[in-house]
Amino acid sequence: MSEEKRPEQEFDDLLSGVEDNIKRLVNEFIEENKSYSKDKVRDDIDFDGGITEMVDSSVPIHYYDLMKLATLTEIYHHENELTPAFDGTMTPINVVATAIYEVLEERAWETLDSYLEELEDDGKFGDSDE
Repeated sequence: MSEEKRPEQEFDDLLSGVEDNIKRLVNEFIEENKSYSKDKVRDDIDFDGGITEMVDSSVPIHYYDLMKLATLTEIYHHENELTPAFDGTMTPINVVATAIYEVLEERAWETLDSYLEELEDDGKFGDSDE
């Protein structure tokens, strides 16, 4: 029988997944838009909602998984800016899901910015802002 992951490990796995997916999205976007500058990539990459969709699909949907993550200080003490998830009612499950979404979204944008800086340092961007 396999040992169940601790909530910290599960959350670290979610964060790592978000980081990996951001880098994949950036690489695909740059491949399709080779002449874009770093700022243009940053401005346009979520135009179709790809980052939002990726973060949203990373949030667990099962009550058990959500409540395990609710025990983490980073989630428990998070002050949500968005309305509660799912049907919008102020239930613990919906509030926790929203907190997880917001923390993952913040990590996604931080990863995007740091990865774009790294790519810029490596000379991966064109000079045009077309």
